[in-house]
Parts: sequence; C-alpha cells; structure tokens
Amino acid sequence: QSDTMTPPIGLKNDHLHDCGEKPNCVSTRTSREKFKVDPIAYEENWETAKQKLIQAATQIGCTLKQDLGRYLHFEVKSRIFKFVDDVEFYFPQNDSLIEMRSASRVGHSDMGANAKRLKKIEALFFAQTL
Repeated sequence: QSDTMTPPIGLKNDHLHDCGEKPNCVSTRTSREKFKVDPIAYEENWETAKQKLIQAATQIGCTLKQDLGRYLHFEVKSRIFKFVDDVEFYFPQNDSLIEMRSASRVGHSDMGANAKRLKKIEALFFAQTL
C-alpha cells in the first residue's frame, strides 16, 4: 500500500476497519496493542450518546462528513500542513460502547496525534450533559 492511497473507511463485518501497518492510526479494533484504544462506554441511549459525540468532535475541529445512523465519519485538518485525517465512530447494535478509529491519510507516523485526538473527544464526551 502506497502513501497516496486513502486508508479504508466505513464498516467491515459490522465493525470499523483495523489499522494498517503504519503507525499513524489508532483504533478500538486493532490487534496491535500499541495502537489500540478503549471504546467509550456510555449509559444513556445511543442516540443521546451520538449527539454528545458529535458535539465533542466538532468542538475540537472535526467536520462531520457522513452520518449513517450508527456510523459517523469526520474529517479533521492539521493546523500547519493541512493534512486530512479520518475520524470514525460506530455504535454497535447491542452494546453500550462506541468503537473509535482515527487515522492519517498521508505520511507514516502521526507523532501520537490520532491517539491524543480520541482522548480529547472522549474527555469532552464525558464532560457534557445534554
């Protein structure tokens, strides 16, 4: 896979895609421990959790590109170089968990930016009440 190919987004077998081999992606669905993040566990109904998540992500500059009900796709541009990263969330049907994935489209390493982004979104998610 070359650096110019856009990493896969969306769902595969009713889950978010795994991260590829490059260290510029973090996901709740990866077998590589170093790039694994925990899903967000929530107590409200999933629609309320989804609204809180959209607010949290847009608060840090993510732009909602696709809302397919239980699947959300955001794009976020890096401040200096304007690289676009993909940020995805999925609300599995019978789980009160939010799967998350954040991946850079270009380059090799992300210097921890994707993991930091998801941590920020998670903190904002829990900080708000609807």
